[in-house]
This record gives sequence, C-alpha cells and structure tokens, in this order.
Amino acid sequence: MTLAILLLQAASHAEEISAVNSEPLQYVKLIAVLGLVLVLALAVVHGVIPRLSGGRTASGAGAIRVSARYPLEPKKNLYVVRVGSDYFLVGASDAGIHLLTGLDTERIEAALQNEAAPGPDFSALLQAFRRPKGSS
Repeated sequence: MTLAILLLQAASHAEEISAVNSEPLQYVKLIAVLGLVLVLALAVVHGVIPRLSGGRTASGAGAIRVSARYPLEPKKNLYVVRVGSDYFLVGASDAGIHLLTGLDTERIEAALQNEAAPGPDFSALLQAFRRPKGSS
C-alpha cells in the first residue's frame, strides 16, 4: 500500500516537472531551432556553393563573358558575348540559344565604351526642370 502511495506521489511530481516543459518553452525551442536552420542555410549559400562553382559567377568570369544584354520580350533576349577577343551576337529564347552573327571587335568595343561612359548627374537633370524661386 505504501508502495502504491509512493508511486502516485512520484507520478504527481513527474507531472509538475513536465509542466516546466510547457508551451512557452516549446516556442522558445522552436524559434532557436529555426534560427539555427537559417544560419546553416546562409552558411551553405555563402560558403559552400561558391566553392563548388570554383568561384565563377553567372556574369562570366573566364574566357566567356556577356558584354551586353538587350531584352526584346519576356524570356527573349539578345546578348553580345565575348569569347576570347571575338564578339558574337546571340539570341536566347525558350526555344534555345542561337548564334546570330559575329561582330566587328573594334566597333563593338567602341560602342561598349561609349555606353559605359557616365551620363549627367541626376540632381543636375532635376535642376533643369526647377523653377526659379521668384517666378510662379
């Protein structure tokens, strides 16, 4: 009989101890686990994937580079691709990638340099449209 009473008392103490492991503590554990998963995901994206790709990016490090892109329609683009010292005009769409023509290296380099030249400052452009303070 005393053994049964001791077992019942132990069971009630076990319920009190499990009350410490209540819902707020479960939420804290859930948030901690989610934070750990996010940290691991960021570590994979920033650390592991660039190492697997050999440090190359989609912009084209190496012998092949995309020098310019011109969108025609959604999912249809023209690209100026540099391979070594030669330039090519390439069309890309859902149907695939097609070589359109080779380009003159001197002319395309001159055009790309003109395109890369900085334009007028945006604040100077706004100043041209501002009215003088004295006029209404």
